[in-house]
Amino acid sequence: RDGLLSEKAATVSDGGTPRGALLFSSAAVILVILSGSFEQIIALFAVLFLVLYVSAFLAVFVLRQREPALSRPYRALGYPFTTTIVLAGSVVFLAVAVVEDPRSALIAAVLAGFWPSST
Repeated sequence: RDGLLSEKAATVSDGGTPRGALLFSSAAVILVILSGSFEQIIALFAVLFLVLYVSAFLAVFVLRQREPALSRPYRALGYPFTTTIVLAGSVVFLAVAVVEDPRSALIAAVLAGFWPSST
């Protein structure tokens, strides 16, 4: 729906299931499973999780900057210091993962770049 994929991928069934996106996600998972060993799959998803962590911690800073008056039902304890420390650690882990396993990093970048958005 956000325009990253074709309009057909954004359509949902009467029950609300995004069938095109579900099919795309399933095909991506099947390709990953067929592409390598169990260790390769674990390495790939470790990089993907690190990308998600970095994105989430960056989102905290972006949201606080763009929407300073927004009500926050949950607090980031020690913000901005604790968030900065965890973000820095995640970036270091991600950098090491990219250097140690560039193949998994490349595949993760492709999947993260083309994965259907959940919003």
